[in-house]
Amino acid sequence: MQFWPEKHRLRIFITLTFCFTKAYTTLSDSALRKTPSSTPGRASEKAVAWPLAHVLGSNASGNDGNKEPKSCVIRNSCVNLQPKSEPNENTDMEQHQDDTLMKSRTVGACVSTALRLFGNNFRKSVRHAWPYALAYALAGSALGTFWLTSHARMMQLAATATPDAASSLATMAIVGVMLAVVVWLCLTLLMGSGVTMLRQHSQTGAIIAPRRLFHFDANAQWLTLKASLFMLVVVALTTAATAAVATVAARYLGGVTAMVASAVATVVALCFLVTWSYPVMLNLMATNKGRMSLPVAGYATGLRHYALLFGVALLALIVAAVASLFVSMPAVIVGMATLQAENGAVAGDPIGMPQHFTILVAATLFLTHLVIAWFVLALLFMAYYAYGSVEQQESEMKQLKATTAI
Repeated sequence: MQFWPEKHRLRIFITLTFCFTKAYTTLSDSALRKTPSSTPGRASEKAVAWPLAHVLGSNASGNDGNKEPKSCVIRNSCVNLQPKSEPNENTDMEQHQDDTLMKSRTVGACVSTALRLFGNNFRKSVRHAWPYALAYALAGSALGTFWLTSHARMMQLAATATPDAASSLATMAIVGVMLAVVVWLCLTLLMGSGVTMLRQHSQTGAIIAPRRLFHFDANAQWLTLKASLFMLVVVALTTAATAAVATVAARYLGGVTAMVASAVATVVALCFLVTWSYPVMLNLMATNKGRMSLPVAGYATGLRHYALLFGVALLALIVAAVASLFVSMPAVIVGMATLQAENGAVAGDPIGMPQHFTILVAATLFLTHLVIAWFVLALLFMAYYAYGSVEQQESEMKQLKATTAI
């Protein structure tokens, strides 16, 4: 007894051939989706349909095997035979428009746009600022370690009225001042690298990674140094004036009235300092000036947009304070432990800290200042977008006045 009857053999053969052709078509579709054909058209349809047409045309339908029967052609319509299109650039264009400088923004938009631009270009900022960030971290670690390990000793020398104690105290004070100056210079260089990135973005719409390992923009660094010196003088004079007002209020008013007067003087001083962010950034971004003039002319413009500048400064300080609180927590812990140990040593108690604890303090302060360096750059980016928003609003006001005059 045969397994397949004679009359069913041809039908079974045709069915198996159709299944094989269907599987071959499916595999061909998958391959074409991954690798699009360079010659779309009926050639692929004929290549797929010919085996089935050859079998069915000669055995079932009676058609010529060399021709392609219409009822047996398998249309490969689901396959995309066109070349793969290029990626859509609309998203990049929208991103570029969102990050553009000259655009009127709210306080939250200035901060969020600055953080997005800084985050998207973080690797480029590392290539720009890594030597200055390391220098700032080293200088900050040295200053912090010196102050923590010498504070109690300096207080003891200040309470001792001897020439040797005065000489030692003066020497330690000079060392501390020199370290503070080095920290300020390193911070200025760090901000100069940020100014370099922002000037690139204002001119080209993008931050360009430096080709060399160590990049130094003399023009941006010189402008930043002069701006830093100018603001240092302004802050010193404002602090002196605030202290004088507080002293006079405490001497002649006293009580709660003196405290209120001191608080009002402090708020006015902070408002006065915040407004300088626009004229200073205006001079840093200017490309047609060989040397930076005093940013007094732009102060009136910044005063007109004081609400925006103050809001950006307040929100930026809140963000930086919250982030710095978590980052500086280890440094605060080891710093308090060091102060307690040094105060106990001055009082005559034995030091319970191991000898390598000073190295641990220095390493902790180094890492903390290294992270804070990037916070400083992020704050600079926020001031940059506040400046751009003020510039755009001023331009729109001028256009509105010109239109109204016409």
